[in-house]
Amino acid sequence: MMMQVQTAILVGITAALSISTITQAQPINEALNFNYTPEQCTTWVNAAISSDTVQSASGGLSQSEFMNFLNSIPQLESYFLDTSLFSANESGNIITFSSLPFEVQLAYPTLACWCEELGDGEGCCEGENNPRINVSALVEENPSDVAVAYKEDFCAFVALVIRALEKQEEGSITTVATTTTV
Repeated sequence: MMMQVQTAILVGITAALSISTITQAQPINEALNFNYTPEQCTTWVNAAISSDTVQSASGGLSQSEFMNFLNSIPQLESYFLDTSLFSANESGNIITFSSLPFEVQLAYPTLACWCEELGDGEGCCEGENNPRINVSALVEENPSDVAVAYKEDFCAFVALVIRALEKQEEGSITTVATTTTV
């Protein structure tokens, strides 16, 4: 059930991000444009683990650690350096979690709410329980089927977040044409 809901959320986010033009039969993930390579996934997992700061070392990413993680992804470096995309808030911080596009913000609770499936107990994803994106499950030596599915979902969401932020940086987050070059 959780996988169906998360798949529906992923499809909904993608629909909100783009209008894909499919000119020939393509696999659904290619049409939705959240492909990634195993090497990219490994890089993102390592970056996520590094973003779980020494102070918390909780095995999960808080919102601020998630922001640090996004900032560590080379494809997003120019996004986080382009301060014209943001306006300063009352504390003077230019880039905040709430200043990210909605589609990017939605990735955080969606990934954090895998906690029940990963065995962290019922209600672990509710606000008062300070939900975090589980990074320790991404590197289990003998991962369960649930941990494998979680890692795939994590990497698919990171790919989707990268594309959303790249589109915002280009000034066009609402319409994207999917093109396949051979």
